[in-house]
Amino acid sequence: MAFILVNQTSQPKVGNPSRFWILRENYWDKKIKAQKQRYVCYIGMEPILSESKAKEISEKKGVPLDELRKVTNLSVVSDCEFELRRLARRAAQKDARRLAKAAKAATA
Repeated sequence: MAFILVNQTSQPKVGNPSRFWILRENYWDKKIKAQKQRYVCYIGMEPILSESKAKEISEKKGVPLDELRKVTNLSVVSDCEFELRRLARRAAQKDARRLAKAAKAATA
């Protein structure tokens, strides 16, 4: 069983499209005798998994944790580091909104 990291885009009817990462697994379909892909979990806006979620996925699928660490472009980090990255991303988003608001007010 091999895992694949996929970058998907949702296209809403109004507004900008959003991009996100999901984890899929390859499996052999005996009926059509071909490889198929199955959804495993939603990763988020960045290809980073916390160690606790990675352990949860590996136990659910019955594979060792190293199998998830081998997935290309997927980072498995400690829970503490995951929280720090999440908080830093939120702070950057707030700063970007504040700067956009200030630029809009300056031009008006």
